[in-house]
Amino acid sequence: MLPPCPTLTDCRRYLLPVPPLSTSSVFEINPVRGLSYFLFDAAWCVGSILALVRITSDSTFLSLPLLLQEAVALPLQLFAGSGLWAMWCVGHDAGHSLVGGQKTPLRRALDEVVGEIAHSVFCLTPFASWRRSHKLHHLNHNHVTDDFSHQWFIREEGLPDWIANSYKLRMLQLPFLYLVYLLPGIPDGSHFVFWPGCGGRMWEKVGKKELRRCGLSSALSVFTATALFSVLGPHAFAMSILAPWLVLSFWLFMVTYLQHHSNEGKLYDDSTFNFVRAAFETVDRDYGAIANFFSHSMMDGHVAHHLFFNRIPHYNLLTARDRIVAGLEKDGYGDLYKFEKTHNFVAEILKYWDEEWFFVNDASVIRNPKRAEIV
Repeated sequence: MLPPCPTLTDCRRYLLPVPPLSTSSVFEINPVRGLSYFLFDAAWCVGSILALVRITSDSTFLSLPLLLQEAVALPLQLFAGSGLWAMWCVGHDAGHSLVGGQKTPLRRALDEVVGEIAHSVFCLTPFASWRRSHKLHHLNHNHVTDDFSHQWFIREEGLPDWIANSYKLRMLQLPFLYLVYLLPGIPDGSHFVFWPGCGGRMWEKVGKKELRRCGLSSALSVFTATALFSVLGPHAFAMSILAPWLVLSFWLFMVTYLQHHSNEGKLYDDSTFNFVRAAFETVDRDYGAIANFFSHSMMDGHVAHHLFFNRIPHYNLLTARDRIVAGLEKDGYGDLYKFEKTHNFVAEILKYWDEEWFFVNDASVIRNPKRAEIV
């Protein structure tokens, strides 16, 4: 039978401050603090990309063989791409209304502006389209068929031919999977090209107002990419914009994938899905102090985020995590929480992706209480 699980009210109780040890609320949103992270990451991105443009446009650099050019530029490309990843994480907060908050129109506008600049401009990710699919992911996390952004294939059932061919090339796809998610929109629908009834489940039942809002974000991303390409030219664009963007893509896919994959992870169908129980199937991972810091607790505070995705800004996630873990232990639910040390994260994603891909064992899909056996 399914193990006992706390309710969302229980989890909210765990988050209450305990005076005199703490009097701060993890639900408090500080726009000044949120904006400071945005400005820091913007300076990181602009500075590193401008340095790349200058270096890769230099005549001495251009006289080098192409492979040597890439070797020279690679450290700065990795640095700039990591800055884009940090910026994406701030835009992620904005997508959950956690930079400004919902208290006033001005605060709501702050989230819209920060989200558009962080995602649509810097990360070339249409903010409003991403926000729509991401919300649907949160509402259906770890559901075997309804989870957005994640597709699952029952290992024992095999694969259709066209997917089987893709599976064979899986190791070559890692840097480009985010692009596949955004453009053709596998598995949810394109984030750039869409209209009512266009195909892609993320656009089902979309209203005209939201459709126009998503179109604005898409247009801004296309305009930004086109303008940069026109100004820089193909070579400088590839070296200074595309290469860092592929680093962002790798970070994003790696973190997202590993947050939702573990040896003990379970999936649920309509008969067994419970929002809180499914949230505890996600994984907190420690990537090391530096990566955790510039990723804004995206990895090591993920479980708390999935429980209260529109309530806790990233700078309060670790406090929330610690309070939830303490509450779970006190109430006898400690085994629900998953945490993995993942300092060797590149090797970890390569191993998981090669061995597990999007497969899930049939025994890990909990379809009804009578069949549910979780050890």
